[in-house]
Amino acid sequence: PGQSVTLYHNTSQSGLCLVNDLHKIGTSSSENEVIECAAIQPSAFRGSTSNGTYVFSQLALIAPAQAGPSDPLLLSFRSPGLLGVSFGLEIRPGLAVKLGLVLPPDFPFFFPSSFETLISTPVDPIIAQILDAGDSPLGDHDTHTRKVRITCPSATLGPYPGGVGIGESDSVFTQRDIAYFGSVQLLSPAKATHVVYFSTPDIISASLPVVVLEGEPVRLKVIATSQVKYSAKPLVTIEPITLGVYDAGFNYVGSANYMTKVVHGNITGGPANTDGVPMYLQLTENGTNTEILQLGVGTVTFSNIAVEAPGVGTYNITFGGDNIIGDISSFTIEVGTPYKLGVPSVHTMFNNKVYSLRTSYPSKRTLIIDPFVALVMDGGNNFIGQLDVDQLGASLRRDISTTVSGFPNSEALGSGSSTLVPALDGTATFETGVTSDSFSVSVRRSSLGETLIDDLILVQSAVGEYTVTVSSPGLLSSSFILTVSPGYPSSLDACGCSTCTRRITDGVCTDTAPYFADAIVSLRDVLVVTRDAGGALTGTGLEAEQERNISVELIFSKDQSTGIETPYSGNVSALSSSSQRSLVAKEGMVAWCANGTIERPAPRFCRPADQLSEQNLTAATQQYLNMLQITDVGSLTDNVTGTTGDGLEYYGIRSSPRWIGHTSGLHFNFPSTGVYKLQFSSFCPTSNCASALYRELRDDHLEIVVISGTPHRLHLFRAPPTRFENDLTISPAVQVQTLDIASNLCTNFDAFAISSVTPTVSRLEGDVTPLVSGVATFDRLKINGLRGNVYTLHFSVSSFGLSVSHTPFLVIPCEEVKSNSQSDGNGDCECMPGYTEDIRLPISGGTALTNLAPSVTSYPDLYKKASSAPQRYLSALNPYGVCVPCANGFYKPLPGPQACTSCPLQMDTMWRSGKIKGEWTTLSGEKIPGHLGNYRKNQCHCIVRRSGTSSDSSLETYRLLPEDEFRCQKCPFGGVCNGLPKRQIIVDFGRWRAHPDVTVVYDCLKKSACLGGESSTCAAGYTGNLCAVCADGYANPSIDGRNPPVCSKCPPNIAGGMIIVVHLLLHGIIVVTLFRIATHNHGGSIGLCKTLLSHFQMMTVLKDVDLGWTSTQYLLFEIAARISTPTIHSFEIDCFLRWNHYQYTGYSSALPTVIAILAVFCYVVIRIVEIKRHRKTFFLNKFKLQEQVAFNRRLGKNVTDLQEALDKMSIQPDDTSPHGVMDVALTPRMTSPAEDEDKDIIRSRDIEVAELPATAYDTAVCLSLVMLYFSWTIILRHLLQLIRSRSFVDKGSFLFVDLDISTGTTLYTSWICALIAFLSVYLVVLPCILLQALSSEKTRLHWRSVKMRLGFMFLGFMPEYWWWEFVVMIRKFGLLATAVLLPDEPLIAAYISLFIVQASIAAHLVCNPVDSSAQQSLESLTLTVTLVTYHLGVLIKVGENNLPDSVQILFTSFLVVLNAYVIWCFSSCMYRDVMLDLVNSKVLGSREAVDAEAKLQRDVVHNELGTLHPQIQTLHPHMAKGLKSSAGVNRLRATITQSNAPDLWMKHVQLSMNLEMLRNSWQQVKTKSRRLSQKKRSPGEAVLRRRGSAVTEEGRQKQSELFLEGKQESINISDEIGIREPENKSKSGSILESFNAHDSKKLKRLGGGNDSLGSLASKSGTKNDSWRDRMEDSEWRVTQRTRYRLLSRSQGGTNI
Repeated sequence: PGQSVTLYHNTSQSGLCLVNDLHKIGTSSSENEVIECAAIQPSAFRGSTSNGTYVFSQLALIAPAQAGPSDPLLLSFRSPGLLGVSFGLEIRPGLAVKLGLVLPPDFPFFFPSSFETLISTPVDPIIAQILDAGDSPLGDHDTHTRKVRITCPSATLGPYPGGVGIGESDSVFTQRDIAYFGSVQLLSPAKATHVVYFSTPDIISASLPVVVLEGEPVRLKVIATSQVKYSAKPLVTIEPITLGVYDAGFNYVGSANYMTKVVHGNITGGPANTDGVPMYLQLTENGTNTEILQLGVGTVTFSNIAVEAPGVGTYNITFGGDNIIGDISSFTIEVGTPYKLGVPSVHTMFNNKVYSLRTSYPSKRTLIIDPFVALVMDGGNNFIGQLDVDQLGASLRRDISTTVSGFPNSEALGSGSSTLVPALDGTATFETGVTSDSFSVSVRRSSLGETLIDDLILVQSAVGEYTVTVSSPGLLSSSFILTVSPGYPSSLDACGCSTCTRRITDGVCTDTAPYFADAIVSLRDVLVVTRDAGGALTGTGLEAEQERNISVELIFSKDQSTGIETPYSGNVSALSSSSQRSLVAKEGMVAWCANGTIERPAPRFCRPADQLSEQNLTAATQQYLNMLQITDVGSLTDNVTGTTGDGLEYYGIRSSPRWIGHTSGLHFNFPSTGVYKLQFSSFCPTSNCASALYRELRDDHLEIVVISGTPHRLHLFRAPPTRFENDLTISPAVQVQTLDIASNLCTNFDAFAISSVTPTVSRLEGDVTPLVSGVATFDRLKINGLRGNVYTLHFSVSSFGLSVSHTPFLVIPCEEVKSNSQSDGNGDCECMPGYTEDIRLPISGGTALTNLAPSVTSYPDLYKKASSAPQRYLSALNPYGVCVPCANGFYKPLPGPQACTSCPLQMDTMWRSGKIKGEWTTLSGEKIPGHLGNYRKNQCHCIVRRSGTSSDSSLETYRLLPEDEFRCQKCPFGGVCNGLPKRQIIVDFGRWRAHPDVTVVYDCLKKSACLGGESSTCAAGYTGNLCAVCADGYANPSIDGRNPPVCSKCPPNIAGGMIIVVHLLLHGIIVVTLFRIATHNHGGSIGLCKTLLSHFQMMTVLKDVDLGWTSTQYLLFEIAARISTPTIHSFEIDCFLRWNHYQYTGYSSALPTVIAILAVFCYVVIRIVEIKRHRKTFFLNKFKLQEQVAFNRRLGKNVTDLQEALDKMSIQPDDTSPHGVMDVALTPRMTSPAEDEDKDIIRSRDIEVAELPATAYDTAVCLSLVMLYFSWTIILRHLLQLIRSRSFVDKGSFLFVDLDISTGTTLYTSWICALIAFLSVYLVVLPCILLQALSSEKTRLHWRSVKMRLGFMFLGFMPEYWWWEFVVMIRKFGLLATAVLLPDEPLIAAYISLFIVQASIAAHLVCNPVDSSAQQSLESLTLTVTLVTYHLGVLIKVGENNLPDSVQILFTSFLVVLNAYVIWCFSSCMYRDVMLDLVNSKVLGSREAVDAEAKLQRDVVHNELGTLHPQIQTLHPHMAKGLKSSAGVNRLRATITQSNAPDLWMKHVQLSMNLEMLRNSWQQVKTKSRRLSQKKRSPGEAVLRRRGSAVTEEGRQKQSELFLEGKQESINISDEIGIREPENKSKSGSILESFNAHDSKKLKRLGGGNDSLGSLASKSGTKNDSWRDRMEDSEWRVTQRTRYRLLSRSQGGTNI
């Protein structure tokens, strides 16, 4: 065995393992190898040598640490008995795999909890290092800068773990492979083990566990509370609250508490008032809010915390102490029981009104306290509210009383202050002695715990504080302080002079120093101050900046000797003009002073009167300031605001410095002796005193005494009156006094006084009287002069050389004797302009206002006997008459007694310039209402009585111009007039006038389109006359401007173009359909179509009759218009084309031209097709004849005849000739002779000509009639609408259907001319031409060409009523003309239309013109529907404003149902007609086949007759004549054709007998059918049918007679030649010879068309199948020929 070798390595440096196979993932570099250790590892790495060696393979190092050359990683190999060997491996730095932490030395790992628990510091940082897989640092090999982030899930880390300003808030960046964390800290960590993680992207993170222990006690925490809710009481004690001691991490310290500390418990949070004041008060006396935290104890308990009057809410108790963090405990206060009353500062009552308590007021005369609320509160001042209930739970109603107490500042009460007391009547009176703290308030009752006190009033409140108390039994009262401050100026005080005193009895200020009468007496210092309502001086307080004037007025004087007071008015005063009656208050006072002199200088507060005096005051003030050594002039102002000034000179107002100069003062010129009372007042307007509380201050009075002087002059103490009655003792007696220079009476002189008068009067009595005690009384003085003259009275005392005169002395003027009169210059009185003596009552023709006339007496001299008061007599009895003002509607321009003149018609004097007159002053000075006493004609105003007659516009007028014509006109309906000219008429909403100068107001078609006003404004989108024209960009669905017009915004133009195309396609389809029906011999169908078309055309006419149709009904009419007329008018097309009525009329009028063009085009096309078909047929026949000639030649036959025929065809016929172009060309074909093949002269029969086909001309005419019929009503409608116009005043006439088109233009005249021409053509020429054409063809109506050409007009009617379509046209024209020509009279138009429709119904029932019962029913139905529609329209119009919506809906639904039924009936009839036409087509095909067979037989017979022609000529002449006659009527060939017998005459007789049998059978069937039909007809229809049957029977009788004559002749011929009829044949006496269209129609009615023919066929029978067998049966041959002949005629006439 080999040697055992064992591998050893240093396990501290690296692990070793066996690996699996290496898997390359990149390059061959070993760094990119993925190595995996094998799952099973040996316990030791050993092996046995082989050949002395052993290979250790698949070994790998597990996370080897770095190893350098100096300290390599050693691998040692040992073997027993052998020396071991080792070799080293150098391990270099690998890739960055993980983070490693390098902790500072002696890292504790245990930390006490604190607010910032430091884990590392800049001195002892924690280092995070980038490691490889072997936990080796990368060092310089790591070239990346990595961000290492630090986190801790269980605690909060502090910011910037790398240090302040290093890295980011939670990370640090590496420097090479190292990141320094020098400031890792945990913020208030809890007691636990916290793991701190260090991480960076793509690298395995590292973690550091640290243990946090209890720290120092730094905070308190509430751990137990006993109670958290309390009821509000005056004092609430909080139940015990326990707090624990905790460290910064909220770790309970408990007994580890090492400190003793004072802990406070204060309420720091709770409810507060709106002003922020807490609603509670905590008690802190005796340390109730303090406890001691003991050493070694972890808890502290508060059990004495108390709070007074707590409000409802949540409270916070904050516990804390020095250097310890506290905690908060909360408790709640709830509403308690009623305890007291409270007055809140702000309160919202249950009615959501907010009331605030105001406690500060300025002094006022009547101080009304703002409303405040008294609340029922608990002990915590909490509002009880709805909880204020009794024991039973019912709401309490408490009596709330309010009192006011307190003593205002006594200094603010003046000794003579007056109180303003409100009187019962609302006026103000002055009283003295009422205390300033008087108040008034009522007792209130609470509701829901609250009471509003809103009537507390303080009267004359002085400055100071008042206590307002609110109380209620059982509750504590509540009080608040009400402060009254100096208020606004309320009153004046004129008692400021040094010699003034106020009387106690009446409070009037008197100046105790008298004044001596002189020429000028100046009052001494009159000082007037302003006081507030409480009597305090305002000074420089409130209103100091206002410019308030204080005025003085002498109100009365009291005679010193008699004591009589003489009042003075504002215009009469003893004050001189030099007196300053008004001064501006300054500093709350004003002063009137005597001029300052050296002996008596003026005080400082006196006002200078001129500039020099102003300079003197300024100089004195400056000198005074210099003396006081002050510089501020404002310091001289004494602040007396709020004081009374009692006992102080000038109320404490500084009088220094005094000065010399002229002052603003009060002066008396020559004052009388006695007492004078001056009144001082102040009224300040808003412009000067914007903030003043009282514009007018309470007045004050000052009395002065004037002593008399020496006599100086005579004075008329009792002057003569200025106006007095003539020749009457002057009363009162004139007194003359001797006065001093101041006009004071001198009582110590006696003498005689004499009086005289100038100019001279006729008599003067009592002119001398004694002068006693200075007074002379002329008690007998009488003047007899002229009334109205002015005199001068002279009085003199000759002993003193004194005299006095009195002037004027007017003998009572007319104004006094007779009010409102003037002198006429002749001594009489006459009424002034505007006044009259006409005092009659208005009912008697009076022109004045008699209810103002005073009493009048007819004895003017009675008053002269009265001894006194003549003036009263005059004013009471008016002996000279009265002048009263002119009444409303009258004026008087001239003076005199005459009556007033009436204003012009429709005028009165109540208004001026459209407004009611106010009061005015007449010429006599009387102020009366403005409508009375007018004296000028131009004061007459058009009547406006809207306000007096409840807006009765029928009494309103407007003024016609020119105004000097004084004419008024009744206000137009639809306008509001104010008596002013017509331009100012206001048009009502929904109405319009053409111009402001036009008075005609029109109703707008659409009310909302007309806004009214003076200028008749239109709404948006409307313009033109009646606002009925759509503006640009707008259009309405109807051009006629009614229904009413609604202008809507136009859509894009592409819509209009598309609508035009749709209209044209629809009209084209309708015309083509009618044309196809008319050209295919559908007589019944075309009749039905015309009936329906006429119905819709009548429905179209209905929309032109404005009967108040609804929108749905109009929609029905519009649909009918689109179907029955080629109109293209619509909203979209209007917007696209913007056509007016001219253009639409031009379009419709041009339709006949378009129709003619289309007809010509149709004719040309059809002719071209016919020519091509004829030529093709000609060449085809020629080719066949050539082939037949060649064939016979090859057979060796004779081709002479064929060759001749071919030679005839060598010349090509002229196909372009208008063969059969004109219908008249057919007439010669019936009358002109012709030769048959035998060269015999024959005549064409009617039935053969009738079968000739229609030509291109016939087709073109038919198309023209269809289009013209379709367009006829719309053409006439547009043309007739040109006739009616509507005139507008001042604008002219406009087209009724298009109010934008004027009818006064040349263009309109041209259109009227065109209208006449077009109407002549469409109403006269064309109908006459058509009627003439039908009349000329009335016997040929069954012809195919006539049916094609004119059948559209008569098909569907009985042949005798071929003209009935013109009756229908007359009916439609009548309805159309009525609707178009009477648009403004819809009811009249409706009644006329009803007459037309009813007449049409009657004519239709009487005449029964239609051809089929289906058309008869449809025509009756359409006329009935039209009649019902008109009747409904009349009902709607008559009840336009009264019909409910449900009725309108019912009418509309009924009309829709009726028209739907009409359409259904039409559709049913058309369906039956189409199905019948299919059957007839099949029969027609069979008839053509038989006709072809018959033609072949006729050709064979013709050849046989040609062979027998020589033999016939050898017969007897008489027999040859009969045979020739038979051949002449073309009967011989027909008879031979239908027979194979050799005996020609026998077969002829047999044929006649067979025809007679057929006639008899036909007569029986017809009679039976007629009876059945008569049972179904009305009596009138039966009469008409019998009349027609009689005519037909008469014609048939004549035919029978003719036949018998012919038959007898035939029998005679037969007898001659020995021929007898068979014995078994019937001997009938008539033939079926002349069936016309009418007979075929009757046949159809008998059995239903095909059934009749079928019955005939069935009677004849078809017993043989071969042609020869059938031809041997003569009865069958006659039946077949008769059947097809009837069928041919019916196809040309009416449908079966």
